[in-house]
Amino acid sequence: MNSDKATRRPKNVPAGRTTEYHLHKSQTSEKANKHLLDFSAFKIMYLMEKCNDDAQRLMLAALLRDYRDGHVAIAWKEGSPVYIRVTKSK
Repeated sequence: MNSDKATRRPKNVPAGRTTEYHLHKSQTSEKANKHLLDFSAFKIMYLMEKCNDDAQRLMLAALLRDYRDGHVAIAWKEGSPVYIRVTKSK
């Protein structure tokens, strides 16, 4: 997958209020992810640890699994994860 297709910003959201959507580092080229740290995965795990609601923790665990498997791309809006489903190109 081409890296310029892996990120995008919704047109109706002004810059600075959200980050761009990114795929998990495992979905990028081998050369690109060699020294890449995926802060989104760490942040989701942190949110899971701090969460008191079991249902929300399960939702975050499912989001993390889908993110690592390349089924969703994640952006951050005001400190909360926002995701979109992505279709892998063959």
